[in-house]
Amino acid sequence: MGFREWKQTVSHGDSDRAIAARMGTNQMRVSRHLGGDSPVAETVIAFSRTYRVSPIEGLIAAGFLTRDDVVRASLQEALREATGAELAAEVARRLAGPEYFE
Repeated sequence: MGFREWKQTVSHGDSDRAIAARMGTNQMRVSRHLGGDSPVAETVIAFSRTYRVSPIEGLIAAGFLTRDDVVRASLQEALREATGAELAAEVARRLAGPEYFE
């Protein structure tokens, strides 16, 4: 699904005028920043928050991020946040053998 289709799905087909009113901005900004082939990331994020969907989904639909980017960042963050004991427990679980992966 391309960005335009994603935007229509998220907004339930709202016009640019209706989207602008809901976002508290003007229609020209919505048309320029969300209507063309090169959406503006800041406006994609504002639109996503206005319609209560994940800005990450909007940035993926707009082509700023890939799902792999998000997964990689999430994994790195989880590893940074894990305690030494949690990391050691996971390593021990993995070393115990494949039967413990279920």
